[in-house]
Amino acid sequence: MNANKYRVQSDLFYSMMYGRGIYQWTGQMIQDPLGGDRGEGRVSPLLANINTGEEFFLKRVPEYSGMRYRQRILTPPRNERILWPSDMVRLAEEQRRLCNLFAAQEYTSTPTPEMARDEAYALLFPYGGYPMMMDGTRRLAQIGAPNWKNPAVRDMAVEIVRALEGVNRSGYVYLDIHLSRMYFTEGHEVFLDFSNLIFSFQDIVGAGAAN
Repeated sequence: MNANKYRVQSDLFYSMMYGRGIYQWTGQMIQDPLGGDRGEGRVSPLLANINTGEEFFLKRVPEYSGMRYRQRILTPPRNERILWPSDMVRLAEEQRRLCNLFAAQEYTSTPTPEMARDEAYALLFPYGGYPMMMDGTRRLAQIGAPNWKNPAVRDMAVEIVRALEGVNRSGYVYLDIHLSRMYFTEGHEVFLDFSNLIFSFQDIVGAGAAN
């Protein structure tokens, strides 16, 4: 049998969620599909589940937040208009060099600092199937006359509230209210990007009790 057909451990990405799967790099490097020009220069390997063939891109996260992300993956919001992680993997040094997309991007030109440890965590997000979208800052610039007398601005605000209400009804508080994390389809529906600043109501209540 051809030895090239065997997969070695360094070629694989193992799920940290029981039963989720094992992933292999397809050989492709992609930009964040929702990032547009803002994601230029930040890329991720495209992974495929070796059992199902489903494809995913990665966003790295700090190691200390690993357990909190695992809980989020297991309890997704009941909302179709949000990009939500499907799995989490641990990256070895040679693997993390392939991925410089991060779950939390700075709003400045300062790049997210490299992690000091030899390993890092990464979240897997479904790749493909997203409608054509533009982020909220570009959508607002396209509208023109950005004031409340403009009905297009009011419609934009209503769609944002509807999207946030869906997340809230699932037990989450979306705290990263910024137009660059909100994407608008051609039908003007809002699609929320995942943020590490999404907390559950239980987290908020627990933090208040601790203080």
